[in-house]
Amino acid sequence: MQFFTEHFNTHHLLHHPHKWFLALLVSPIHFAEIHYEKKYHLNFVHAKKLFVFDITLLLLAITLFISTIFWFTYDPTITKLVYLNIKTTNSRVASGNYVEYTINYKNENPLPLISPILAINLPNGFILDQAIPADKFQNNFFTLDNIMPKTTGSVTIKGWIYAIPEQDNHITATLAFKQSGKEKYEEKSTLLIKTLRGSVLNTKIESQKIILPNDNIPIKIIIKNTGEKTLNNITIPLPNSSEIKFVSKDLGQTNITINELKPNEEQVFFLNLITNISDNNKKNIDLNLTPQLEINRTKINQTTLTYRLDIARPKTNSTAVWQNNIEKAKPNETVQLKINLKNTGNINLINPKIELPITGSIVNVEQLKNLNNGTYKNQIFTIPLDNLEINSTKELIINIPINNFPQGGNDLLFSLSPRLNSSLNNITNNYSEIIESPAIKIGTNLLLNPEIRYFTNEGDQLGRGPLPPQVNKETKYWAVINLTNGTSKLSNVNLSVQLPNYIVWTGKTSVTNGSDIRYNAKNNTASWVSNSLSAHENAGIYFELALTPTTEMRGSSPILVQNIAINGLDSYINETVSQKYGSLDITIPDDKIGQTKGIKVE
Repeated sequence: MQFFTEHFNTHHLLHHPHKWFLALLVSPIHFAEIHYEKKYHLNFVHAKKLFVFDITLLLLAITLFISTIFWFTYDPTITKLVYLNIKTTNSRVASGNYVEYTINYKNENPLPLISPILAINLPNGFILDQAIPADKFQNNFFTLDNIMPKTTGSVTIKGWIYAIPEQDNHITATLAFKQSGKEKYEEKSTLLIKTLRGSVLNTKIESQKIILPNDNIPIKIIIKNTGEKTLNNITIPLPNSSEIKFVSKDLGQTNITINELKPNEEQVFFLNLITNISDNNKKNIDLNLTPQLEINRTKINQTTLTYRLDIARPKTNSTAVWQNNIEKAKPNETVQLKINLKNTGNINLINPKIELPITGSIVNVEQLKNLNNGTYKNQIFTIPLDNLEINSTKELIINIPINNFPQGGNDLLFSLSPRLNSSLNNITNNYSEIIESPAIKIGTNLLLNPEIRYFTNEGDQLGRGPLPPQVNKETKYWAVINLTNGTSKLSNVNLSVQLPNYIVWTGKTSVTNGSDIRYNAKNNTASWVSNSLSAHENAGIYFELALTPTTEMRGSSPILVQNIAINGLDSYINETVSQKYGSLDITIPDDKIGQTKGIKVE
């Protein structure tokens, strides 16, 4: 190459390096040219023959290519000039609607279509009402007359269509025919894709929109036929899982069945929905009901109804403790129960209340009602509260008065189980939670029943001397002191009585247990001691006293016994139990027979 020979030298390397570098790049071409000139120059004596041979091969390849294209594209049929389409008069169709399909055909060929047969492939849920022309239709086939060149025609199918809504439904028409003088049928097909929008079978659910994770709510399902044709054999499978279950006394738990549903008729079913949702993160749950119609011996799903239920999770962080953390209580003592509530759920608590089950065996109910703001009914003490909103707190103090003489067994343990009960917005069932308090010990008490007697209730005479008492004449009475222990063992029980100085100790005594009565003449007192009294044990202390009235006592009822006192140690709560009684005189209120004889000195 001339460019290479001119520029690939030292001069251009020093003064024009860019041209020298370009010459270096084209150097392979230059050396290839030199090699060709040396080896092949003046050796092409057969070039003309080779040229003719190459042209012949090229023409043969072109001929084969054109023949192949013709072979694969040649169509001996006449279907290209046969036109077929399907049209419907309804733009929007629901499952169960009455529809009309018209199949139009046209022959643009110069040849007639011989023995044409038009086949219609309809959905399984299509119920035929009318085919036009009816005399040419049988088993989804129209047997047509020969279709002449340049002519058109149509057939019509009418009926009710039932299919799965919101899915494509294919309706195909196929025209089969023969050419004149040929026995083989040719076919022309067309396709109509139709999507049904909704269904004439309307399903509706009426229920609360918010449920609890573990709930049992009433639910109403309404099925209505909005179409113009009676529907038969309707089935609605009911959801049944580990989380939701429908129950009904009439339907069982499987499905709803309707044998017949006339146009514009509806049927209502009342059920209960039982929920058992353990997933704490789940915020809602969907009820999916899919009615099924049996058409042409085929079950066809209709529009699925999805009914969403939101899940409310009412929850409280609640405690019930005894004020000052007491562990025991004595009879006649008032203790305080402190209840703390915090709404940790996702829904407000409406009109909450504390329901406190209480009987009168340990608690003084009348005092309970007076000490607290609440109502008592059917052994439940109810305290109303203000609404408890989400994340809000509430503290409540309840005064609990203990009975004077608690009952209910031995060594009583007392605890309370207040129940928080609250309504919830838009939810049928209430929220409830039981709060357990610690148990405390309840101590025992003594019932002290002292009396003076001259006669027994049966009429036996105990006393001696005139009755009513007479001045300067001795009359003898018996002092009767009955003790009843409560629910716990008492130890070191001591009884003491004081006698007026005009009363004479006769020395006649009787006790049912413990030591004998001791009389101290120096201070005119009597005492009785027992090492213990078991729970619910009774004791009787009886002694005789003599009264000789003086003139100053005439017309009065002198005192026989005074300053009655008893005490003991409650070994259950380690507390002292004591009772006192004032005085007893000769009015003997418990001795009805003696009272009739006289109660004043004469």
